[in-house]
Order: sequence, then structure tokens, then C-alpha cells
Amino acid sequence: MLVIYLNQLSYFISSIGKMGNHRQALELIVSKLQDVEYAIQFCKEHNYDSLWHELIDYSLNKPSKTLT
Repeated sequence: MLVIYLNQLSYFISSIGKMGNHRQALELIVSKLQDVEYAIQFCKEHNYDSLWHELIDYSLNKPSKTLT
């Protein structure tokens, strides 16, 4: 059941990212999936300074969640 949820969440994140809601997609990657590697890859793919700033801000404000 958890695998289905994660697959659906990943698909949803991909969809909203493709629609241009990059900030919301990044927030979900970090807060729901808690996948730092995926978040970094997402920022690299889209290469917007604002996304990198969001990731850094989130990391500074919630380091325990970002590093798990």
C-alpha cells in the first residue's frame, strides 16, 4: 500500500512540476517524500535560482527533516 502511495505521489509531483508549479513540487518532494537526492536532482533539472533558495531555506529551517 505504501508503494502505491509513493508512486502516486511521485506522479503527482511530476505532473505539477510539468505544469510549472516547481516550488510546490519541490515542497512536496522535501516535506512528503523527504528525499533530498530527488530534491537536488529536481533543482538541477529545472535550474532556477529560486528553487535552490527554497531548498536551502527549507534545509536551514528544518534540518532534521531534510537530512533524514
